[in-house]
Amino acid sequence: MKHEKFQEFIAPIWELSPGSTLEKSCALVEPLKQWNRSTFGHIKQKKARILARLAGIQKALCHGPNDSLNNLETVLIEEFNGILDQEAIFWHKKSRVKSLQEGDRNTKFFHMSTIIRRRKNKIDRLKNDAGIWVDEADGIKYLAMNYFSDLFSPAHVPTSRFAIPNLFPCIDSGELASLVTTIDLEEIKASLFSIGGIKALGRDGFPALFYEKHWNTCANDIFKLVDQGFKEYRIPEGLNSTLITLVPKVDNSTSMIQFRPISLCCTLYKVISKILVARL
Repeated sequence: MKHEKFQEFIAPIWELSPGSTLEKSCALVEPLKQWNRSTFGHIKQKKARILARLAGIQKALCHGPNDSLNNLETVLIEEFNGILDQEAIFWHKKSRVKSLQEGDRNTKFFHMSTIIRRRKNKIDRLKNDAGIWVDEADGIKYLAMNYFSDLFSPAHVPTSRFAIPNLFPCIDSGELASLVTTIDLEEIKASLFSIGGIKALGRDGFPALFYEKHWNTCANDIFKLVDQGFKEYRIPEGLNSTLITLVPKVDNSTSMIQFRPISLCCTLYKVISKILVARL
């Protein structure tokens, strides 16, 4: 999104794509992949090629001055600095380290942070109900699915002595009326911009920052989607598709009970839900 021609690339594809905002976003996926390959390519390989060219130029300059080589060296150094910025941002985002400002080029630190975070959250093996270790992917998958299927089965409905009174309190008429009042673009914008630019993404992979940066392009379509939800009580199919990820409650978790599930919803769905919460 920092690329000077990114907006020029996005706008025509968005405007020519039919359907809702969700469908327009999905239509961008393949073009974005191709644009990424053609514009950025493989950062590590580009970095190595430029370093090799700079080494050759500097070696040639040791034998005497050369204006054309000096100019080429300046261009390559500028390009190299740009690649270093891209590399730093790439690892900064993957590491999700919030304490350092974007632009710090300590990519080795970011790289290690990413590895540590992934290693910490990776489930290598779990114990089943019999206390036996399961380390195969299919076996771990079965344990997870079976655990939640069993947890939400009728057998686990709490008895009356554990029932919590007013678990789902009634909504009074005034609150109900506030939910169906006319929605405006400013309310939608405020909801979107309050989500957080690169919060954990849902299935579509588009962060709030994308829609913020392209608000002028996407605003009308986002308004139609949200307005339809409030007026017609329906949303596009797939808008509420959610990723479930397991976060360990303790270090070195060994069983499913030691993981907390969290739902990663797509940005556009969050916009609607945040408006509802704000109105209540």
